[in-house]
Amino acid sequence: MLPRPGRNPGAGGVGGGQEGDMRHWRWYSKVLLGLVLAAFAYWVWPTPWRYDHLGYEGGHRVPVRTHRVTGHEQVLWHRGWSDLPAKP
Repeated sequence: MLPRPGRNPGAGGVGGGQEGDMRHWRWYSKVLLGLVLAAFAYWVWPTPWRYDHLGYEGGHRVPVRTHRVTGHEQVLWHRGWSDLPAKP
């Protein structure tokens, strides 16, 4: 629908104010996106470690964890977490 001649839709009144509404919508959408990302980081991906198992001869398996950012690996022995030997 074309605007009526002699009418300025952005000047306020009944048909105006849409630009301001869009600015508020953009601001609200950015805040909402930030909150969703923060909630995801807090509840869905709360740990920097990825857990796995290593298998040894005889069927023994030990837990291993890998840091998602640095790639640092540790293995869980009876005395606690210790670093894995360097890969050749």
